[in-house]
Amino acid sequence: ANNRQCLPYSKVCDLVSDCDDSSDELNCTNHFKCTTEIRFIPKSQKCDGNFNCLDLSDECNEECSKELLGHIGKKIVASLFGCIAIIFNIFAMIKNSCRIIKSRNICSITNKAFIFLISVGDLMVGLYLMALASIDLIYNNEYCMQQIKWLIDEKCSLLGILSTIGSLMSLFAMTMLSILRANTIIHNSLLRKSTIEIKSICYLFAEIFLVVMMSIAIAIAPLANSLEDFFVNGIYYDPKVKLFIGFPDKDDHFDILSPYYGRMQRKTLKWQLINKMIEEMFSMEYGVLKRKKLEFYGNDGTCMFKYFVTSSDPQRKFVWSILSLNVLCFLMIAASYIA
Repeated sequence: ANNRQCLPYSKVCDLVSDCDDSSDELNCTNHFKCTTEIRFIPKSQKCDGNFNCLDLSDECNEECSKELLGHIGKKIVASLFGCIAIIFNIFAMIKNSCRIIKSRNICSITNKAFIFLISVGDLMVGLYLMALASIDLIYNNEYCMQQIKWLIDEKCSLLGILSTIGSLMSLFAMTMLSILRANTIIHNSLLRKSTIEIKSICYLFAEIFLVVMMSIAIAIAPLANSLEDFFVNGIYYDPKVKLFIGFPDKDDHFDILSPYYGRMQRKTLKWQLINKMIEEMFSMEYGVLKRKKLEFYGNDGTCMFKYFVTSSDPQRKFVWSILSLNVLCFLMIAASYIA
């Protein structure tokens, strides 16, 4: 426009700025222009949940900017339920501790011990909700522009671990308690036992240990470095390197690295190899390239266990296994009450 440069019509509105003043793209209706950079993306990529602009303007704008918890109703619910869960479960833990001390038979002790464990799990979920509500209050309207910082923050992973351990511990303890009660009703002679055997106490501690360790193992497994190929969905790079936007996954890395390194196999590309290739590719000009993994719990701002996965998610088998385990627990609880 300003320099009266002529272009083939095929280069107009093709998402590539061919004019110094970008006049060949500015008035097009098929794309979105990033706010602080000369970059054009298809209109379908605006507000699609994926970052395509370095300044995040395709996701943080008047049409689709978001807060951590969104609607005011969610904020109130998270704060209210979190507060109630903390208060009532602390009370329940104290009450059951006293009852365990006063109990004189193993059935009563076991029953109260698993109720205590359920209270501990629910307390952890309550702490998670209160922490999430507090973080939402801190970020407030700035969350959209700060969400990348939050998603890769270790605090997000810690919140995810807290909520996962709490919810699984409650579920597993409830399952054990249901089985115990059904067994007690079927064999009602157990209720008349007045002595507490060391063997029974050992069994109880073993059951509690199993519940706690299973919950912890499932919660922290996604953060193990040796399992990163199953749980890491992308890597965030220093924004000064404009080659990477948002959280590029393995396919995005393949598209970037293959022209530089030549022939590559997409299926054999692992994160360890990707990191090595990135270091060799950028070390000469950029020095140490700062980057951070998008961990399992960073897939969403609430940092919860990722129960909803697609066929392309690397962690889908793990998630489906845990979902199956949850369903099995619910079936066992239902069967115990029916029995």
